[in-house]
Amino acid sequence: MIIPPKLNKGDKVALIATARHISKEELIPAIDIIKKWGLEVVFSENVFKIKNQFAGADNERANDLQKMLDDKSIKAIFCVRGGYGTVRIIDKIDFSIFLDNPKWLVGYSDVTVLHNHINNLGVASLHASMPINFKDNTAKSLAGIETPIMPIGFEGSGVVPKNGAAKRLILSSEPVCLIEGNPNADKSVRYSSSINTGLLPAAQTIVLAATSSALINPNA
Repeated sequence: MIIPPKLNKGDKVALIATARHISKEELIPAIDIIKKWGLEVVFSENVFKIKNQFAGADNERANDLQKMLDDKSIKAIFCVRGGYGTVRIIDKIDFSIFLDNPKWLVGYSDVTVLHNHINNLGVASLHASMPINFKDNTAKSLAGIETPIMPIGFEGSGVVPKNGAAKRLILSSEPVCLIEGNPNADKSVRYSSSINTGLLPAAQTIVLAATSSALINPNA
């Protein structure tokens, strides 16, 4: 499994919407937190577009994801919210440049489709809270993002608990697919919709692990 590089102060990170639409006002708390991490926020071209329930048409969302995957100046991609729509664009994406220059992709809910595909390509990604939820997340939930992608000793925003509450990734020699979150949330739906599509990770074991409800927002 390829682990994308850690981020450094001043790195650019992209905010994109692969599914449901969102407003800039809804993202202000997350933008402030990301900036406190010392990172520069870059918006994808169509992130604030609206077409029915989606953040723009399928081709617009696909183009945004493709551009941010290919842009070598972007060191991580944060999917701003879930909902439904990522599965409609996944087959339009070319991951060849991304594989030569892997970067962190962060999100959950509908973004699980992307995690499945990227993990099948042999690249690690971060199944964690999304910007739409940052304002309501606990320090522990935010640490679950900051700790894996930022360097050890990074001072950041100060939201990482000093007692080391954030757990680090443990890689197994045998593939294990860990689905974290509220068992009443929609991850089982995301995975069941991917069965027989070739998108599911080549895991021998799939585990549904319940975590803090602060990580899950059914309205994401």
